[in-house]
Amino acid sequence: MTAYNIAGGELNAQVHEYRELLKHGCFDIYQMDVVLSGGFVQNRKVAAMVEAENKIYTPHTWTHGMGLAAALHMAGAVSNCPFIEYCYDPPHWNYTVRDLMLTEPLKVEQDGYINVPDKPGLGVELNHELLDRYTVLRK
Repeated sequence: MTAYNIAGGELNAQVHEYRELLKHGCFDIYQMDVVLSGGFVQNRKVAAMVEAENKIYTPHTWTHGMGLAAALHMAGAVSNCPFIEYCYDPPHWNYTVRDLMLTEPLKVEQDGYINVPDKPGLGVELNHELLDRYTVLRK
C-alpha cells in the first residue's frame, strides 16, 4: 500500500483484461482509452466494474482532438470520474497540434476545466478542407 494512487490500464483494450486487473487490485485508477479500446460501450462496462470496486475510472486519451472530445463525453457519462488525463506537452504537443483536425480547438478554461463539447455528435467539427488536403485516395 502506498500514499499515492496508482493508475494504469491505458494500454489494455478488452473488458476481460480489466476484470483481471480489478480482481487482483492492480490499480486505484483505471484508465481505459475510448479511442483505442472498444469505444463508449466497452468503456462504460469497465467504468461500471471499476465503480463497483469503489475505484476511480478516467478515460485515457493521448491521441488527438477527436479522441479528447470522446474522452470528455465518456467522463461526463459516468459517476466515478473526478478528472481526466489528456495530452498537452508544449512546445511540441500543445492544443493547436493536438486539435489540428478540428475547426475549433478544445481549450482548458482558466480554472483548469475543459468543457464537454455540446454541439451535435461529439461536439466538435472536423476541418474537412485540411483533411481533404492530406487524404490519399486509392483507386
